Amino acid sequence: MQYHSEFNHHQRPLRDRAPWHVAEATGDERLVLVFKRFADLRERLVGYLAEQADAAVKTDQPLMRPLFFDHADDPAVWEHPSQFMLGDDLRINPVIRPGAHTWETYLPQGRWVDVWTGTEHLGGRSVTREVPL
Repeated sequence: MQYHSEFNHHQRPLRDRAPWHVAEATGDERLVLVFKRFADLRERLVGYLAEQADAAVKTDQPLMRPLFFDHADDPAVWEHPSQFMLGDDLRINPVIRPGAHTWETYLPQGRWVDVWTGTEHLGGRSVTREVPL
């Protein structure tokens, strides 16, 4: 959630990455609403993140870790390098292609719940879902 940039004495071009500045610079006012949604989500996760950070310190397991860390016996995880675990319970698969409308996520063995929809999935396969802005 750190979005500021280096100070450049207000010289042009501005490197201000504050959501309201980027929205103004691009003319896309949706940016502020999307930022607010994710800022609110981050605030709701503070307790979980603190709990998981404490567990990371006590167990020496990284808070943010690649899939192979928890699923070493699944060779398919190596095909999904941008996907990772955030603590023990959150699987993260960032949308990294501009303009994407759908996104594929690989789920290792187990039971997984899409936190955006509540839909349950069995692992060992990939699922595709819509990814709105």
